[in-house]
Amino acid sequence: RTVFSEQLPRNVDLTARDAKAQVAFDPETVEEFRLIGYDNRRVADEDFRDDRVDGGEVGPGHTVTALYAVRTEPGARGHLATATVRWLDPETRDP
Repeated sequence: RTVFSEQLPRNVDLTARDAKAQVAFDPETVEEFRLIGYDNRRVADEDFRDDRVDGGEVGPGHTVTALYAVRTEPGARGHLATATVRWLDPETRDP
């Protein structure tokens, strides 16, 4: 408990602080979508650029995956989505 709860967090360097990812699906090509997992970390669309809203910390060597189930419109082709990521620099806290 002491090592993982108290000592480890203060000794791990962060790569990104308050990291957030946003995926905007194109309504012309996507009929419906569903995020699989991460519902407890969901951020409202209007809060995505609000740096006061907490995101997740990403450490060195860590990766984050958002998995979606997507149903396209019948016969749809082309652009499906735009993904955007946002984070604060761990040292300066600049976005």
